[in-house]
Amino acid sequence: MSSEQMATDWHDALAADALADGERRCVEVAGVRILIVEADGCIHALSPECTHAGAALADGRVRGGDIICSRHGMRFGLADGEPKGPLSRTPLTVYPCREREGRIEVAL
Repeated sequence: MSSEQMATDWHDALAADALADGERRCVEVAGVRILIVEADGCIHALSPECTHAGAALADGRVRGGDIICSRHGMRFGLADGEPKGPLSRTPLTVYPCREREGRIEVAL
C-alpha cells in the first residue's frame, strides 16, 4: 500500500502552479511548518530545517534529487529525507503529498 493510500488526513498547502521546477516554499499546514519542493516534475513535502544546525532549507539549493543546506552544505534526499554527509545522521521528516484539482495537498 502506498503512503498516499494509507494517509487519510489531507490538508491544502498551496496552488500547484505556485512552484516552478527547483523552487521551494515554506508553508504552514494545520499548524505544522512544511517545506514544499518541486524537483524534476515531482512534488516533495519535508520538514523545513536542517537537522544539523537548524538552518532554513527554503534558502538551500535543489540538485540531483537533494536539497542542500545553505549554511554548511549538508545534503538531504528529497524523496526520503535521508542525510548525505557527516554533519547529521538525523533525517528530515517526509510528508506524503499529492496534486489534486490544481492544489498541492499534504497528509499529516
